[in-house]
Amino acid sequence: MTPSPSRVGTTRTLKPVRSADPQTGREIWRVSPEGVPSTATYMYVAQFTPDERYLFYQSRLDGALQLHRYELDTGALTQVTDLPDCELMCYHVHPAGREVFYKAGGRIWASDVETLQARCVYDPARRPEFGKTTQLIKFSRSGRWLSFGYLLPDGRKAIGRMT
Repeated sequence: MTPSPSRVGTTRTLKPVRSADPQTGREIWRVSPEGVPSTATYMYVAQFTPDERYLFYQSRLDGALQLHRYELDTGALTQVTDLPDCELMCYHVHPAGREVFYKAGGRIWASDVETLQARCVYDPARRPEFGKTTQLIKFSRSGRWLSFGYLLPDGRKAIGRMT
């Protein structure tokens, strides 16, 4: 049996469904596929690139929860990840806007927002004294630090940071 090809880079066009809020009159866009479970990230985590070209969100478009990039001007919806165990709402666009960071399989990954090339930035298997990553990932305002929760081998929770 040959492995299935990666869906990273698979793009669909998804024009937003626009409506007006009946109370405020503000325009609302639905930018996720109708009938497909999709989720935005936690309120403290950036999901837009600083130039507001891209919006990142997770969707089960092809069954498994994966990270997607939505281009606001064109409606291009592109799959960013094709990894097992993508963690719900655990992603963050770096303040510089060049990479989006996310958790999958207990590791922290980064993908270039344009090319989607991925790299592993933290693997707890290399640091067993820290144990498994838990909770959200979050950047400092400058982007110099990334914080994350982790579970110590004895079961206690702790917070880590890295550059």
